[in-house]
Amino acid sequence: MATAEFKTLKRSALAADAVANADAAIAAWTQVLAVEPDDLDAHKRLADLYIKGRRKFEAEPHLRAQIGAGQNDLKARKRLAAILEGQGDTVAAEDVWQDLLAHYPDDSGAHERLADLLMKQKRLQDARPHLLLAAEARGDDLRAWKRWARCVHKTAYSKPEQAAALDAWRRVLAIAPGDLDAHKARAVLLWRRLTSRR
Repeated sequence: MATAEFKTLKRSALAADAVANADAAIAAWTQVLAVEPDDLDAHKRLADLYIKGRRKFEAEPHLRAQIGAGQNDLKARKRLAAILEGQGDTVAAEDVWQDLLAHYPDDSGAHERLADLLMKQKRLQDARPHLLLAAEARGDDLRAWKRWARCVHKTAYSKPEQAAALDAWRRVLAIAPGDLDAHKARAVLLWRRLTSRR
């Protein structure tokens, strides 16, 4: 049950929000957490205020509190993953993206962001299925299909992989029959297949 002090602090925090005084709002919501550390409203507001105030790294504990409270909060997970990436903590960022996709497996943007993270680490094989899911979710989005095809192409060292890359570029051409990138890539792959012994 909320105490009178807690209610007063929360009213003060809401009042600070209402006049758009970010510093006062941060101070007020911080006081709310000092009395009630698990208050989700305070964690959400502080995360918002820190991110809007370009102090995003200070938002991390508040985003973690939202997620840790069992909130299947898509926005909090995306924000946390982006912050961790910005800090260079790729392992933790990947964990958050994977956790997000466990809760929201159809989120094409999350698949694409995870693929970006994996490709930065040169983990193209791991990125491929995420790029494919993102492309499939976006229908005839040429950019999404070309990203997937390029990723498949870059891992096409053996004949079976080259066949997969040819199929990938064929899907691009089904959307844009005159796409020069796709025609050039297929020509390179066909030549590689003719001259390769593997």
